[in-house]
Amino acid sequence: MSCRIEPVRQLAHRYCPDPVPVAADRVRAVLSARLVDEVTGEPVEAGIALTSSREGLYPRIARGGLVGLVGRPGNLFPTLDFDHVPVSLHVTAPRYVALDLGGMLGPIVGFPDQFTPLELGDVGMHRISTTLLGRTLQRASLTPTVVAGATVEIVGYWPNFPPADVDPSAVMEAPDLLALSPPLYASRAAGASQLRRRDLAPVLGQEKTLILPASVGETQLRLSDRIGLTANGLLSIDSKDSARLEHISIALVDTASTADQPAWVMLTHPLAYTHLDGAVCQPANLLPPGASNSLPRPAIPGDDTVFLNGMAGLSSDITVELDDGGGKPEYHQAELYSAVSDADGYFRLPPIARVAMVALHAERTGLVTPPDQGFAPDYRLAENRLTVMFS
Repeated sequence: MSCRIEPVRQLAHRYCPDPVPVAADRVRAVLSARLVDEVTGEPVEAGIALTSSREGLYPRIARGGLVGLVGRPGNLFPTLDFDHVPVSLHVTAPRYVALDLGGMLGPIVGFPDQFTPLELGDVGMHRISTTLLGRTLQRASLTPTVVAGATVEIVGYWPNFPPADVDPSAVMEAPDLLALSPPLYASRAAGASQLRRRDLAPVLGQEKTLILPASVGETQLRLSDRIGLTANGLLSIDSKDSARLEHISIALVDTASTADQPAWVMLTHPLAYTHLDGAVCQPANLLPPGASNSLPRPAIPGDDTVFLNGMAGLSSDITVELDDGGGKPEYHQAELYSAVSDADGYFRLPPIARVAMVALHAERTGLVTPPDQGFAPDYRLAENRLTVMFS
């Protein structure tokens, strides 16, 4: 400690400051990122909430979508000069899919005298899906008439808004996208992830019931029996309720009791829906797979729109398998972005996300096909309503 004399008016003070702490002993940023809307590129600012599971690291939020974790790395990670440690941050914001950020911090040469935070740069937040619905009508004097049985479908999309000096039709993407239910369970990398049709055959006579309710995020079920259940087998959960149906493979079956007694079943993925006690669960067998299509865009847990490099073997009302060759495969109900208007002219497309605009095409036999309609979804709304007008 070095001391010096500091004169203040007619007084002299002996000042002995503490030594400047080394870089790692200061409170400083350990992880930083900038949250942006992946469609618009604008910062996400409203309603951000951060959570860290590491004691001693504290979330911080600043203007412009800046988020991060701060702490004293010297106290938290004393071996960072030759070791590496995982650092993670859970991010939520209204009308955005929850996101887990993070990575490996270190090793850092010269630690603790030197320290470099984990900087993630711009991170695109994925919007929660919205539903496009509306009515098909025909102009008839002052009062439009209902058009029933018209097909309304997405025939192209734009992942981002094209610049003002670019013709939108020149950069429109082919409609190689699919709606999944439930949303994705795990992150899926671009290129390596493959999606293909995979039909299931329920095992008749081996239905079980859920003894205890299971909430979103849980990975185990208490079933009435374990007859026919094996590790790596497939289980259809809530098989009588299409709105809550999930197909998840089994990680482990508790064999502590006889097969006809209640048993715990561990799943390879956390539940996407809540399932009440009494729900029917049924083992299923996988049938031969269809043609594979790769994912040109990465996806995260919670996405229910996936983008593909083709649509080989895909149609509406099918089960698909998604696998990246590393993690556990997952299974979903799939729908095309196409609908037929009912007797009153109403139609509803599957939920869609991660697009700036879509091109809608409508047609019906016997009527003049209207020009394709461009539409930019408002993701602040759960439903976007529009009218398709035939001339």
